Amino acid sequence: MEEQRKAMIRARNARDIALYEQDIKDLTSRTQERHLANLTFFLEEIMERGYGAADGVRLFPRFMQDVFLTKTPLPKEQDVRDMCTCVRRFYAMLARRRRVDGQDARILQETIREKLPVWIACVQEEKTE
Repeated sequence: MEEQRKAMIRARNARDIALYEQDIKDLTSRTQERHLANLTFFLEEIMERGYGAADGVRLFPRFMQDVFLTKTPLPKEQDVRDMCTCVRRFYAMLARRRRVDGQDARILQETIREKLPVWIACVQEEKTE
């Protein structure tokens, strides 16, 4: 049953990523690649725990603290900013398409705005140690 659930989540995530690709088509190819790599990393990480993209609205802060800042080899300030920008834009797009609750997407945006300085400080601390 677990593999069947993951297959369903994987299929939904693929549809959401395809929508996101359409949404970012006007960005440079390098920026598109960076956004898609970040988004794929995030979605695969939460999928391994049995969650889909819609659940990521509430899981992103924990992902940043427990996974991104600890498992990414030597993340830089720009890496943190890129991940946050990608996820913020992804969930705004999902909210516009009514695939996630708009209020949840707004709360995520506020959370990112509040926590971004903390996450950046974590990266800067790593550099000084």
